[in-house]
Amino acid sequence: MLVACGSDALIGEPENVLSQQVYVLPSGASLSNDNRSHYVIGDTIYLEANQTYKFYAGYTLNDEPVNEASSLYASLLWELDGQFFNIESFQYAFTSSGIKKGFLETVDLYGDTVRTHFEVLVNTPNRIQLEYPANGYNQVERNNEKGIPLRWKTEGLDPWETAYCTIYASDEKDDIWTSSLGTTDCNNNISLKGIVNEDLPSNTVYWAVSMLVTNDAGKGYTTTTDVFSFTTKTEEQSLLTIPVIYRGFPYDQTVNTEIILTNAAGDTLQVVTNSESHSEIQVPVEAQTGLHIYARDISRPEYTANKQEVDIPKSTAITASTIYFTDDIPPQLAPNKTSAAHSDTIYFNVIDMGSGVNPAKIRVTSGSDNLTYSFRNSLLAIPNPCKYSCSIVIEGEDYANNPFPNTYWVLENINEQVVISGPFLREGF
Repeated sequence: MLVACGSDALIGEPENVLSQQVYVLPSGASLSNDNRSHYVIGDTIYLEANQTYKFYAGYTLNDEPVNEASSLYASLLWELDGQFFNIESFQYAFTSSGIKKGFLETVDLYGDTVRTHFEVLVNTPNRIQLEYPANGYNQVERNNEKGIPLRWKTEGLDPWETAYCTIYASDEKDDIWTSSLGTTDCNNNISLKGIVNEDLPSNTVYWAVSMLVTNDAGKGYTTTTDVFSFTTKTEEQSLLTIPVIYRGFPYDQTVNTEIILTNAAGDTLQVVTNSESHSEIQVPVEAQTGLHIYARDISRPEYTANKQEVDIPKSTAITASTIYFTDDIPPQLAPNKTSAAHSDTIYFNVIDMGSGVNPAKIRVTSGSDNLTYSFRNSLLAIPNPCKYSCSIVIEGEDYANNPFPNTYWVLENINEQVVISGPFLREGF
């Protein structure tokens, strides 16, 4: 006798009862007695488009799973999405979304037939995209009584799915995903209120949306947008933000940055100083075209930066391109004295007017021997390693990864004096 959950079961007279089930597994998975209940489907299953799944015909004999059932039936037939298969298992990928019909039909050795119908709901890929304010938009009115409208567009929601959107907004980009403002139906329009700081001439707000899509079976999955930003208009002068970054510079040290703003005619408008190596400098400016931005470091001349030109719209907060200070000049070495008493320590001045010498990178050798040394206040002290004469190599780099010169120095003990000569180019390097 053959039975199934389908409505078309025909029942015969034998004592043994053969039942069929439809299983759907991920591609590459295998069916076992332990996972049968996990992969068996009812009347409906939810699958994704363009992913490969394994459809499997499973059988039980008197409620006991049968691993090799081909000897217990005369024939079987699948129909899925308008295609037919006559094997127990096959792999299939749906190339389009929508409702797909299918059935599994088995004829047992007594001629009884059972047909199990099922329905596959193939999900359309979901997408959500922010639309307004556009990313980087800097003309948002700050005094809108109705708030700042936020708009997004969703795609791929199927009739069996519902979507709820959680809105995130913060004035700090790194805090965005911990700054939830609430959840709403994704079809609703909302306006943002209360996030503008009236004490500031302009506000930059970062925002994003997370969409939770849930199907009729209760399974949910989340899609998130990119993080956008917008800036409110100023009420009087425009506001220019100048990001400044020193490449290869220790965060715990200060700099002496000077920013010079000139108009198109070359007249100096403002001079601004700053001591932080990673910072954003804000300057109120009048609306104009052809504003020039010059940058230099007064104390570290080896750090240089390119000039910029920017147009300033009226009553607008605008951010210039980041000014990168770079140090491309390697440190220089020179003996503090070219001779000293034979028993004395010898000294080298290590000169760097940029990022500074990295003490952890210094290495002093003579032949294959590592020599002891001390380094303080740009002075490298090395106990005299030579009994008669020898050469030493001083290696290292600054914080911007510019290496020491590829040279060596010769030490000679002459008349109770150690004489230092060089530098000489190291060959083969």
